[in-house]
Amino acid sequence: FMLAWPYGFARVMSSYHFGDPDEGPPSFGESITDVPINEDGSCGNGWACEHRWRQIANMVEFRNVANGQQVANWWDNGNHQIAFSRGNKAFYAVTNEGDIDATIGTGMPEGTYCDIISGELQNGACTGQSVYVGGDGSAHIQVSGGGESILAFHENSRVGSGGGPSTPNTSPGPTPEPTPPPVGMTRTVIFLHQQTAPGQDVFVRGGISHDQRPGCTDNAATSPCAISIAYNSLGTTPHWDGYNDWSAGDTKLDW
Repeated sequence: FMLAWPYGFARVMSSYHFGDPDEGPPSFGESITDVPINEDGSCGNGWACEHRWRQIANMVEFRNVANGQQVANWWDNGNHQIAFSRGNKAFYAVTNEGDIDATIGTGMPEGTYCDIISGELQNGACTGQSVYVGGDGSAHIQVSGGGESILAFHENSRVGSGGGPSTPNTSPGPTPEPTPPPVGMTRTVIFLHQQTAPGQDVFVRGGISHDQRPGCTDNAATSPCAISIAYNSLGTTPHWDGYNDWSAGDTKLDW
């Protein structure tokens, strides 16, 4: 539910099995044991590795696909069964009270979707339960209260097509290979520790204080107190539009 609901910053815990609340991580003597990865993707040596569980990994994709979409098409049975969509990108249903067996408006485009909790898409086919959404956006939703108790699908889990309509690329994309600094310059890396909000910009100021060197002016282009700077491109996808816009033509650090 945490990954389906649009609230806060979701963090997936990855931990280990224990029988005592004071028990530390799996260890041998004073050394923490390695985390072996089994053929099925699970972990051994007492490690749980929740982040590797198929259902968790699939719900991370659900959250990414639904990013920016509001809750819509709310449904409930008046008690402990609920369902909702995230715009027209994703749909989620969960029960804590018996089985769900109802026709529910999903808000999704017509098509057959793979439930990413009971299975996943492999080569365009669903390994778990499939759900058909009609032209009016409704679907017959069946969720077993004795199993996972959850059903979820999104536009990228459409059966047969490898996914629904593509989502605009707002991911950072691959980071370009580092390039040597321009002649006469050295590379500087600045680490900031600051709690920010989504979309908030962080600006860095620098140079030499006007009080410390005679002849400084307010014109950064000509002031001897200003330090010449050059930027490396971080990417060209829409994710970096804000960064690229405000850094354009910025060639000096000056107080």
